[in-house]
Amino acid sequence: MKTYNEAYQMEVARKLHWLSDYMMSEFDDDSDNSRFKNHVQLFILKVSRNIESRLEESKDAGTFVDPWLWKQKTFAQNLQSDPFVPEMIRTAISKFYLERFDALTNICCEVFEDACDEYYNNLESYKTVNLVQNEVTNPEALGEVIYNRVIEKQSETQYSWEKSLERITEFRAMIENYFIASAVYQ
Repeated sequence: MKTYNEAYQMEVARKLHWLSDYMMSEFDDDSDNSRFKNHVQLFILKVSRNIESRLEESKDAGTFVDPWLWKQKTFAQNLQSDPFVPEMIRTAISKFYLERFDALTNICCEVFEDACDEYYNNLESYKTVNLVQNEVTNPEALGEVIYNRVIEKQSETQYSWEKSLERITEFRAMIENYFIASAVYQ
């Protein structure tokens, strides 16, 4: 019969294995957690619908945020209190994910507001909107332009695809070091 501590350590090992895989899954195009999979189309559709209505009350911070980011925020919030992830690891990871959510949310909202203002100012002047060297005359096309601008701005931050991969690789090394240290003391 296993002791409570052995059962707990087995659950910690299982959870850390899952956590390591989950973090890397955002870089796997075949994963449901892929950073660039299906959520792109959902984001464009959501933005397009909001451009058409342009309701002031719908312009809260979350309206124009990539749905994938919301999923990452929920993951980080749940991780903060997970008893099966050692405190040092869960604090570092959840802090990164929550800070990334805030930074990328601000980018999404800023880009949306700028592009939407540009779109409506040009419509009011009966001009064709020229964004990112493409003529944009409908909200769906503008949604794609906005998404591309968001990606471009993200690439200039510490939360770009490449820098996020570096940080997640560091977190995976923390997990590996935890297992190495645990093995030494057993």
